Amino acid sequence: MPPFKIGIIGCGHLGTMILTKLLEISGSFNNLQLLVSTRQPHLLRPFQQEFGVVAEFNNERIVRECDIIFICVLPSQAGEMLKEIRPFALARLDEAAQNKNISKPLFVSCLAAVGMKKLALMLSPDSIFLRTKIDVNMVRNYLSNTEN
Repeated sequence: MPPFKIGIIGCGHLGTMILTKLLEISGSFNNLQLLVSTRQPHLLRPFQQEFGVVAEFNNERIVRECDIIFICVLPSQAGEMLKEIRPFALARLDEAAQNKNISKPLFVSCLAAVGMKKLALMLSPDSIFLRTKIDVNMVRNYLSNTEN
């Protein structure tokens, strides 16, 4: 059975928090693989060494391979990143339409300033999206408690 792959594009504070929580529950899943695309993959070396997380700066790979994709970039980076991954998202959707063994990826948007309609326009209306509502105070409290 091929691994179930979850990818994170952007691994600043929020992406790292999501990665940490996924690692906490990863034992509940058989054959789960976590992939992260970040501009500074060297900062994730402990996650790579201890947990086998794939960390590199490769948004294309995340879109081509992952079943669930968390988009955790800054709003100012979203337009450029979405433009970059669009051709790969379209190719993946075409592959899924032709082969029932290939799934459409689920994009989970953590972008505060980008709505669902804009995401559909920038990627594809055929993409599957979820949008999270981030509780900024909760994230701040979590980060202040874990940085000690």
